[in-house]
Amino acid sequence: LMKINYNMLKIAEAIGPFTLAAHLAGTEIYLDTRKNSQKVHALLEYSEKVIIRYAQALIASGADMIIIAEPTGSQLSTAVYEEFSLAYTRKIISSLTKPCILHICGKAGHIVEKMCQSGAVALNLDEVDMSQVIKIVPDSIVVTGNISPSKFARSSPDEIVSETSNLMEIVKTRKEFIFAPGCDLAPQTPLENILSLVKTAIKYNKRPI
Repeated sequence: LMKINYNMLKIAEAIGPFTLAAHLAGTEIYLDTRKNSQKVHALLEYSEKVIIRYAQALIASGADMIIIAEPTGSQLSTAVYEEFSLAYTRKIISSLTKPCILHICGKAGHIVEKMCQSGAVALNLDEVDMSQVIKIVPDSIVVTGNISPSKFARSSPDEIVSETSNLMEIVKTRKEFIFAPGCDLAPQTPLENILSLVKTAIKYNKRPI
């Protein structure tokens, strides 16, 4: 229906490989990465196939881009992330005919450099030091984020303006940046707060250079 009725960019979401595997296996999967890695890899291979099939169906239905949502990635060490998430994320992205955004919420600063190797055209980040992230991520990859969803839900519109303005100052030298929440917004998020980010970003981008 979106494909038929709207000309705007249509972005669909597919779950990430380790996150899907964790949903299927439960929290024991974290221990199994050390004690039963063969089991985890087998489950990840299955997850990879399911995700590719689903993402391809989204593209066939009209999706222009795919977000790979891998929130569990921030809970893994750099080495574990590389072996049990990145390796499969890379294969998923390389198999798709549309560009992908890799989303990892939480404290993902320690794996940002590895995320850049995923093949994603953009990284959506949450609880990270953006002043450091923009130094790590190459200009060929767009960075998006990272206003806290909890602040969106609990703050006043003026506070969101302040948060957005502060972030703008941090990333003012970074052309490849999109202002966005760091993760999904809560249902009770006031519309005024969302509009505050949008209006502030538009105002800032119209400033004299």
